[in-house]
Amino acid sequence: MIKLIEMNIDDEIDPCEDFYRHACKKDQSDHSTFVNIIEKSFRNEMDELMKSDKHPIFPKIVELENFVKLLDPKLINDTDSARFEYMEKCINNKEEARQMLLDFNKLIYNHDESDCCFTNLIFDTDCERAADNLIKRLKKKFNDVAKKGKKSWNNFLKFSGNFKAFLWTKANNDLILRSRELFENLREDLMELIEETPWLINSNTVEAMTEIANQLKVVDTEMITEFNQKEVNDALDSIEKCTFLTSGTAKKYCYATIEVPRCEVNWNRVNAMNFHPYLSLTNPVLSILSLNLTPAMEYGLVVSILGHEYGHTLMRSKKDHILVPYFSENVTTCVQNQFTRSCSFFKEGLCETEIMQFDENGADLFGGHLTYEAFKKRHSCVLNKSIRGYEYCWTPAKLFFYSMAAVDCYRENSESNPDDPHHASKIRVNAVFAQIPDFAEVFQCDAKSKMMQSRSEQCHLFGSKAPEFF
Repeated sequence: MIKLIEMNIDDEIDPCEDFYRHACKKDQSDHSTFVNIIEKSFRNEMDELMKSDKHPIFPKIVELENFVKLLDPKLINDTDSARFEYMEKCINNKEEARQMLLDFNKLIYNHDESDCCFTNLIFDTDCERAADNLIKRLKKKFNDVAKKGKKSWNNFLKFSGNFKAFLWTKANNDLILRSRELFENLREDLMELIEETPWLINSNTVEAMTEIANQLKVVDTEMITEFNQKEVNDALDSIEKCTFLTSGTAKKYCYATIEVPRCEVNWNRVNAMNFHPYLSLTNPVLSILSLNLTPAMEYGLVVSILGHEYGHTLMRSKKDHILVPYFSENVTTCVQNQFTRSCSFFKEGLCETEIMQFDENGADLFGGHLTYEAFKKRHSCVLNKSIRGYEYCWTPAKLFFYSMAAVDCYRENSESNPDDPHHASKIRVNAVFAQIPDFAEVFQCDAKSKMMQSRSEQCHLFGSKAPEFF
């Protein structure tokens, strides 16, 4: 893992001038970035798990995947084939024509009475005219179902990948336990900071903030897995029911209307979510914990993500006081000023600091500072001890910063998206590191270096040095 970090370093850029571009070499293939390698490795693990694990749901997942790949819901918009199908049955076999109409009664109007809806067409002896009338009545339904079906089945392919990822987590439950242990270390440190925070003490809100901070917990995916397993079985039952319908257009229509399992979050990507009171790490993030990591890398790569997500529970803008009905205006101003200043020093394109970005900006600074202090507290005796056997002169302290930057490493221009509450990755990394006092010491940065010049003022979000009042 250290060699992977070394591979991305740009020696021509001084870490004190632009740490992000020093640690994340520009204009190289994204395939060599840490995140891409981790995600690819995780997908390979999924493939191996599918081959070796005898879980009874795996064949069903494969069955659904194969079905989805063969099905194109847009085919039901092929009105010519539906028209010819009815004409042929109308001319050659009235009973089959009647059954086709009954199928559509059931599918579209949810009942199969013989005297309803489409079945009156069976009495039209002009089969061509009857077929034209049928298609006119079905056309909008066909179009709506085709759109919905395509979206639904494409979503299932993402769901199936997620489901396999959940099963991987179940087989690696020790990683969930380790992530919880690391998270509890952060919580322990945060509780101490909250109790010392002047703006909380002076507003008599220490207890309330402590309660909110104590609510958050790392979620176990086993319950989600069981629920999703039921959804898979329900979808297969629906396919089986459709299969027994008359062949042809009605069957295709039926397939396209099946409510397949869907998901909003891609658990196969390096990501994390705070759905307070639940914090979730995606499976590739958990898989990082299975690697042979030094404590510095464990904290930089994984605990920093936990810290950022923890920040989302506590760092709230004025417009979003659902969890925290009070917050320090001085803290908000300090955070935003830092990102504005980092933009002026390091932008590679569009870079503006808006109030809607505060939750992310605040979580970045909060998580980075809390994580580094937690690492330092537990490994202070080895912070500056040399790690031998590599191209670069490593210490655990240096490795922490490189590891944390690796999670946000992208090759292209680091530019803000006006619709995204996150700042550009380059700004996020450099702003956070400028705010960690030990950074300058670890890399021996001169006060006139860009990384040091870019710091607006030291932001103390929580703890004894935080602002006195809201």
